[in-house]
Amino acid sequence: MAPTTKQTKTQRTPGFSIQLTPDTDLRIAILIVEDEEGTYEPVDAASTISEGKELAQGDLRAREHRLENDEDPGLCPYAYKLWARGIDGTHRVVATWSVADL
Repeated sequence: MAPTTKQTKTQRTPGFSIQLTPDTDLRIAILIVEDEEGTYEPVDAASTISEGKELAQGDLRAREHRLENDEDPGLCPYAYKLWARGIDGTHRVVATWSVADL
């Protein structure tokens, strides 16, 4: 029987050299909050998608707490996006959470 040269295709996330999972080390990813009009502001840095989601949940709770205490909550969140640097050096969105999903 002749040896096969068939290679298994490794799944990868577009723009990245590997498939990203919730616990893939992203090095430094930036969590951004956006309102419905597209205005945005940075929230924090995260090293994984899971950590980014936890930071988004915490930021949302903090904004809700300020609102309940008649304080300025700042930007009214519509979605949180986690950006990480891809293989070509550009930043890409690796995860998005709507406020309703948090």
